[in-house]
Amino acid sequence: QDIEEKFTVFLFITIYLKHIPVIVLTTSDNEKDIYECYKLGIAGYLLKPLKYEDYELKIKTIMKYWSLNEFIPL
Repeated sequence: QDIEEKFTVFLFITIYLKHIPVIVLTTSDNEKDIYECYKLGIAGYLLKPLKYEDYELKIKTIMKYWSLNEFIPL
């Protein structure tokens, strides 16, 4: 399966949870993958760093962003 098929299945299965932001954390910097993911409605596409320390910092930054973000109650 390519990335589009995987995310199509994922988004179809979670149609009732579409209000939950999906962030892709991947090693792929393929422009087609990035385009297809955004086309499917993801909230963010982030490349995994090679070094653990950089990976940890990136995850902490993502968590901080989402903890400070304002949401509209559903």
